[in-house]
Amino acid sequence: MRPKPFISVTDHQAGYPDSTLCPENIQKAVSYKSKSTGKFVCAKWIETSNGNLSYKPSHNVAPTDVTPVLVSGSHFDSNLERVLHPMMWGMIPTWHKGEPKSHGLSTNNCRLEGMIGSKLYGRAFSKGNRCVIVCDGFYEWQTTKGKGNKQPYFIYMNQPEGVRVEEPNTWSDEWSEEEGWKGPKLLAMAGLFDIWKSPQNHPEAQGTIAMRGTHSRRLSKMRTAHARRDSLVWSKRERGCWLARRAARQQRWLSSMVSGLESVSWELESRRITSTRAGFGECTHFLQGEVIYSYTVITTESNETLSWLHHRAPAILYTEEQIDSWLDHSSVKSEKALHSIKPVKSLVWHPVATLVNNSRNKDTNCNKLVSLEKSTPNSASSMFMKAWLKKPETKVKREISEDECSKDVNDKSKRIKTDLESDLK
Repeated sequence: MRPKPFISVTDHQAGYPDSTLCPENIQKAVSYKSKSTGKFVCAKWIETSNGNLSYKPSHNVAPTDVTPVLVSGSHFDSNLERVLHPMMWGMIPTWHKGEPKSHGLSTNNCRLEGMIGSKLYGRAFSKGNRCVIVCDGFYEWQTTKGKGNKQPYFIYMNQPEGVRVEEPNTWSDEWSEEEGWKGPKLLAMAGLFDIWKSPQNHPEAQGTIAMRGTHSRRLSKMRTAHARRDSLVWSKRERGCWLARRAARQQRWLSSMVSGLESVSWELESRRITSTRAGFGECTHFLQGEVIYSYTVITTESNETLSWLHHRAPAILYTEEQIDSWLDHSSVKSEKALHSIKPVKSLVWHPVATLVNNSRNKDTNCNKLVSLEKSTPNSASSMFMKAWLKKPETKVKREISEDECSKDVNDKSKRIKTDLESDLK
């Protein structure tokens, strides 16, 4: 599954999301009725440092991309019932100590059947870290016809009359406190989120230095160093010293080299700094205690709605009551919240082009309807016959007039009469 930006979700257990709305319209699209006033309220968009990760609308979302996620406002000390926060798709294990995306686990989707007993997901679930992933729809690949026929489909909610979710020109961005959102109806998928914090005592929490140059074999021996400034300017002599040292000594040499440098100011909007100087090296820094929000999409066994397509499906929340129960972790306990997850009901889908197979393709045609009718390939003989039939007639047939036809009949009659007279004689 892969959501669309909005998003598409997938580790090929359930699709990839699609999310295309801007933050302002997303806030309107997920508006809810306030329990105190009874009027519609837009969900507030909350931005944190989040490892310098930000949401960008996309027609083809892939794991590690950032998408908008709906959570209870209490997670951010907010008085609002619901807030939106951009999070990275693919939960980062809390025990991971390296670069955020290098844990090597498939955490895009979480199976409902084993969620509670999972070391990774059980912790987030017990803490009440429940969230809702909002998206236009998601992509899913048909796996029920064998490995060689994985046709992608775009799956989405039933839309109001005249609205086509894949055609933005049919949308309306009207919103009011009395009637709420008039635009396309978004999918709401149940998920879990967690907060990963880079460990204080791990070298990569302070900085990494990776040499780049022509000596690729020697430079591939990358080592971590405690870098305390945004970049290193390598002189010719220093570069030579680096290449001359063995891997074990390179780390000690780098550590001693940067230890005396003046600390860089970390009061920057970005908590991660990457810079390259003079083509010698690239320096990427992570602040001690860097925080990243990440999530996973809960999946269930497919029922008759989507079993023809795939054996797994995302846990979709159809009603406001379901969404409210899933997000309200303070009033609705974990066990009771599971009752909010119901089997997949009525959804709409259509086939799309295989260009969505590559997550680097963000084209607006990703979610457009395509025809599955295959034209019969022409054989050599059929092509020859078609070409022959198109040739003009080489012989022109003369039409016989009525007079000529009568004359011909009279001539034949005379000959027959003459023959009969000859026979009688």
